[in-house]
Amino acid sequence: MIKVLHLIEALGVGGAERRLMNDLKYLNNYLFSNVVCALSEKVEMWYPEFSQITLYRLKAGNIRELLGCARPLNRIIRKHGIQIVHTQLFWADLLGRLCKLFNPGIKLVSTIQSTAHENNDPYLYSYKRKLLDGFSGRLFNDGFIAVSEHVRNVCIDHVGFSAAKIRLIPNSVDFDYSVSLEKAGLLIQEFALTKGMVLITVGRIDPPKGHVYLLRAMPAILRAFPEIKLLIVGDGPTRKEAEQEATCLGLGKKVIFTGKRSDVRELLSISDIFVFPTLSEGLPLALLEGMASGKACVATSIEPNMEVIKDAQTGVLVKPADPDHIARAVIALLGHPLEREKMA
Repeated sequence: MIKVLHLIEALGVGGAERRLMNDLKYLNNYLFSNVVCALSEKVEMWYPEFSQITLYRLKAGNIRELLGCARPLNRIIRKHGIQIVHTQLFWADLLGRLCKLFNPGIKLVSTIQSTAHENNDPYLYSYKRKLLDGFSGRLFNDGFIAVSEHVRNVCIDHVGFSAAKIRLIPNSVDFDYSVSLEKAGLLIQEFALTKGMVLITVGRIDPPKGHVYLLRAMPAILRAFPEIKLLIVGDGPTRKEAEQEATCLGLGKKVIFTGKRSDVRELLSISDIFVFPTLSEGLPLALLEGMASGKACVATSIEPNMEVIKDAQTGVLVKPADPDHIARAVIALLGHPLEREKMA
């Protein structure tokens, strides 16, 4: 049996965490023995069926604490006889590489979720991080997993990782779930929704997700369809700014900020169009889940989204940071329900 330690920054509700949950759920238990370590004491995502998986929580809120985690992590590796350390997200990647220094016999693999090291990414790009990530990755990693072809190309062209070390394993959606129709009905009442007139977007409220452009598209959409409502599911550092933007645009109760929710499947089930105005992604799980829920999707034409959506066939692609284009696409889908159903 191969003993694997999965090292991740936190167990929140982001794409990397959901990727890890899928890995743990579907890795062959006869071949792999899994141990999980998060660099945060807070746990938002951990499934009851993982009761047999050992979970460690370390505290790494700053560089000093991160370096201090090396010793207990080395003890975990030796205690469980770990053969493979699998890391996700920047700080976990760095700590895994540090532990490789003291445990040269382990194999180190990092799943790369984002295109943060693209030179043209105005929100995530950091030259210092790029140098540190690239140097340490080339020195210590035995392999990398890219979640999309675009991420793979960024790793090669912008970070300098060897193409021979990168495997492409796209993000996936778990279909093993059911939607509570009773709960869905209660949500329709809670938010006073009108059938056929519900837009939804799901994701962290942060500038790279492009919420502001969807909000700026709403006045035009409302002029065409006054009954429409938009559900913004998620939370983040710029939620207050997004709410202020909605107020300034006079959107009132037409935009509902739901915060973090545990019933996203039900919220998707009562929605009609999934809108994804993101500016930067690796391979977006939110978009995959929107499509898997049988919703017509409008998404920005960044390369990772273009790997998921075939324009005008399996969704509609719009220009990034373009409220007018978002509005036109949503209005067209709302006005042609049969086309919307076919696309969904």
